[in-house]
Amino acid sequence: MKKNSNLSVGQAFTKAIMFMNSGRFAEAKQISEEIKRVRPLSPDVHNLLGGIAFKMGVTAEAANHFSRVVELKPDHNEAR
Repeated sequence: MKKNSNLSVGQAFTKAIMFMNSGRFAEAKQISEEIKRVRPLSPDVHNLLGGIAFKMGVTAEAANHFSRVVELKPDHNEAR
């Protein structure tokens, strides 16, 4: 991860959630995209990106991420 290279994936994920919860969606999305580059098959990062997109009002993008979550982990409760 570029800007957050000194953070572990878990720390970056936590930071992205904190940004999302505080309404700093662009920053949350940037960090989440960096995590996705490292962990492209993580249902949790796609779920986070879906939540961010939804909160930003980009529903088509949110739906794509949530669909990807279900593809990767069919029993993922939050994305259903």
